[in-house]
Amino acid sequence: MKYALLFILASLICSCTNNRQSTVLDAQTEAEETSQSVDMHNSRNSLDWSGTYRGTLPCNDCEGIQTTITLKQGGVFEKSYRHKEVDELFTYESGSFRWNDSGGQITLSSGEQYKVGENLLIPLGSNGNPLMDDETQKSYLTKVSTDIKNTYWKLIELRGQPVEVSTGMKREPYFTLKGNEQRVEGHTGCNSMNGSYSLSEPARISFSKIASTRMACPAEETEQAFLEVFELADNYAINDDTLFLNKARMAPLAKFVAVYFR
Repeated sequence: MKYALLFILASLICSCTNNRQSTVLDAQTEAEETSQSVDMHNSRNSLDWSGTYRGTLPCNDCEGIQTTITLKQGGVFEKSYRHKEVDELFTYESGSFRWNDSGGQITLSSGEQYKVGENLLIPLGSNGNPLMDDETQKSYLTKVSTDIKNTYWKLIELRGQPVEVSTGMKREPYFTLKGNEQRVEGHTGCNSMNGSYSLSEPARISFSKIASTRMACPAEETEQAFLEVFELADNYAINDDTLFLNKARMAPLAKFVAVYFR
């Protein structure tokens, strides 16, 4: 009887010890998993980073560089920029970008690096530090939401064919919808144009009373095709900073990209 009681007592002590050890191990495992979970939260997987960012970046020999960068899912970017008081037109480029291992910054295929924050892109110098407007002010691009109204829409395609600014054009073809006036203003590449527009849900649009000046230029064929878009278009679609003007469910009549000024 004596030995039986000793055996039972030893079993209870061993059981309590094992339970305490198991509890400690479970707590350690939970803490490690929590730590790993926290470490996995970064800009790449926690922020709504895809979209369009714009701002003015510092420049050594000009007032600043007006810059717009669009980041897309799949690691593709589009960029436009212009040196203020130096360049009349914007320069456009596109390519791919990659994330660093920590998921906090990206590198464009052109070599530029940016730290990705909440609705911010912060340009980094060759030393990995943020670029500065002056000795104290960081430079950055802010995320924007694109509205069809009050946006400068630059023409980039007509009926699926790329449109480039040629030597015969007086300026790049574009249009802008004036939000408060329901007026459309723009340029065909040859002449200034204006007229009226109306919007309705869902994504319906119509133009009327479109008129333009009548200066002759070598790009008249592009001009005529551009003006025809405003006669035919009855709906639109916006994807990030790209606008499509369409007729019914047919292929897009024209494709535009938003150009932002600051």
